[in-house]
Amino acid sequence: MMRRIAIFVAAATLSGFAAGWLTAPARSHAPAQHAAVQASLDPRHGGIIASAAAARLTPLPYVTPPVIEQPPPPPPPPPDIAVVFRREISSVLQTPAGPVALMVDSDGVRRRLRRGDAYRDGWRITALSNQRIELRRQQERRGIDLFAPLPDVSP
Repeated sequence: MMRRIAIFVAAATLSGFAAGWLTAPARSHAPAQHAAVQASLDPRHGGIIASAAAARLTPLPYVTPPVIEQPPPPPPPPPDIAVVFRREISSVLQTPAGPVALMVDSDGVRRRLRRGDAYRDGWRITALSNQRIELRRQQERRGIDLFAPLPDVSP
C-alpha cells in the first residue's frame, strides 16, 4: 500500500510538472509583457519621465486645454446726453433774469441751471429757452428739443 501511495504521489508530481511545462509561455514573450515594469525601473532623469507622462496624458479627455485669454470687451459708449438731460429736467421757468431750468438728478438732488452753468461731464448750458436747450462741451454742441418725442432706445 505504501508503494501505491508513493507511485501515486510521483505520478501526480510529474503530471503537474508536465502540465506547467506545456502551458508556460515562451521565454521570448516574457520581456515584451513586462516592458512597462522594466521601463519604470530604468534609472532615468525625472524630466524625461515627466515629459513621457505628459505625452501619454495629453490626448486623454480629462486634460484641459490651455486657456487663451481674450481681451476684455470695450466699455459701452456713454449715454446720450440729450436722453439723460430730458430725464432730469422737470421744467423751465421764465424769470426777470432769464429762463432757468429746474433739474432733479438721479440722486434726487434738485438744482437750478442758468445759461453758462455746468451740467455734467463737462457739458455747459450755452442757450436756454422754453422749447430748446443747447449744451456745449469743448468743440461739441448738442441741441435738445424739450418736448420732442424721445428717440427709440433699444438694448
